[in-house]
Amino acid sequence: MISEDSLSDLFERAVRDLDPPVTAIVAEAARRGRRLRKRRRAWKALGGGSAAALTATAVVAGTSLVHTQGPSLVSAGSAGSSASANPTGTPVASATSSASSSVSATPPSASSSPTVSSNPGNGAMPTIASGYQMPVAQMLAALRHLLPAGSTLGYINPYATEPGSLEVDYIDGRGAADIQIMVAPTAMFSPLSCPTPLWKDEGSRPQGALPISCAMRTLPDGSLERDAVYYADAYGFYAYSVYVNRPDGVTVDVEVGNGILHGLPQVTRAQPPGSMSEWAALAENPVWQLKKGWHLGS
Repeated sequence: MISEDSLSDLFERAVRDLDPPVTAIVAEAARRGRRLRKRRRAWKALGGGSAAALTATAVVAGTSLVHTQGPSLVSAGSAGSSASANPTGTPVASATSSASSSVSATPPSASSSPTVSSNPGNGAMPTIASGYQMPVAQMLAALRHLLPAGSTLGYINPYATEPGSLEVDYIDGRGAADIQIMVAPTAMFSPLSCPTPLWKDEGSRPQGALPISCAMRTLPDGSLERDAVYYADAYGFYAYSVYVNRPDGVTVDVEVGNGILHGLPQVTRAQPPGSMSEWAALAENPVWQLKKGWHLGS
C-alpha cells in the first residue's frame, strides 16, 4: 500500500522530471491566457456582458476590466451627428498637431478591399491570418513619434504585447499611465455604439476624475468613431477609450488610463494624461495599418 509520503514524493519527482519544467509551463500558460484575454477583449469589447466571470483572472493578470462591464450595447442613434466627447484634461502639448501631420515614416499600405476569408458564426471569435498584423517595433516607433515632446515610454507589458497589440507605460513626469493600442480588422470587434444607460463605477472614482461619458461621431473620411471615458474599477482605475472604425475595414483601439496595470491596477493621477481630442487624433492617424493583403483566418 502506497503511503501518503510516498505518493507525495512520486508527484514531486514527476513535476521535477517534466520537460519543459513546470515553471516554464506555468509561465507560458499565463502568457497565453493574457493573449487570449486581449483578443477576447477586442471581440467582446463593445458587446457588454458580465464582468464577474473575468474579474479574478483579469486582476491576477493586471488586465484592465474597462471593457467588460455594462449591459449589451445598443445603437447610439447619433453616429452621423457632430457630437463629440471632449472632456477637459491636462493638455498634452502638440499631440493633436503631431498626430495629424508629423509622421514622417511612410506607413505600410493597407488593402483598399481586404479579403475576408471567413465569417465566423455562433459567437466564434475571428482571427486575422498570421503575418499581417502591425509589428510591435513599428507600433512603438509610431507611438513615440506621435507623443508630445518630452514624454517617454516605460515598461512594456510582455503579456499584452504582440503584433497588432501593444501595452506600455506613458511617462510625462506626472506619474506613469497605461496605454493600450490594438490595430485589427473591424470584423474582430462587436458593432460600435454607446451603451444605454452608460456604465456604472465598480469602485470609488478618484477625486477630480472625469465623469463617465460616451459619444459617437462620423469623421470626414467616413470612419465611425466612439470616444468614451470609462467607469472606474474597484481600484479607481479608469481610462479614455477611442475606437475608430475605418472604411478600409481596420479598427484602431486606443485606451489611456489614470494609472498603471502592473499586477493590480495602481492609480497615479485623478485623470488620464492629455484630453480626449488629442488621443482621438492619435487614433485617427493613418500610421496604424495592417499589412497589405490582410485577411481573416479560417
